[in-house]
Amino acid sequence: MGTPGRIMDFVNRKIMDLTNCNVIVLDEADKLLSVDFQPIIERIFSNSRSDCQKLLFSATFPSEIS
Repeated sequence: MGTPGRIMDFVNRKIMDLTNCNVIVLDEADKLLSVDFQPIIERIFSNSRSDCQKLLFSATFPSEIS
């Protein structure tokens, strides 16, 4: 569980291995919907199992999304 940047940092530094994760929880979902985050999200998902459950959460959402 964490922000996409922190998770990728851990993956890149070989601190975290997503290949055995059953669930990935990402914070800041409101920002994840922007195109700027798409490459990071794709890298996180490509490093995880295809049957891994992905959960996205955020404390705030812009009014355009709700």
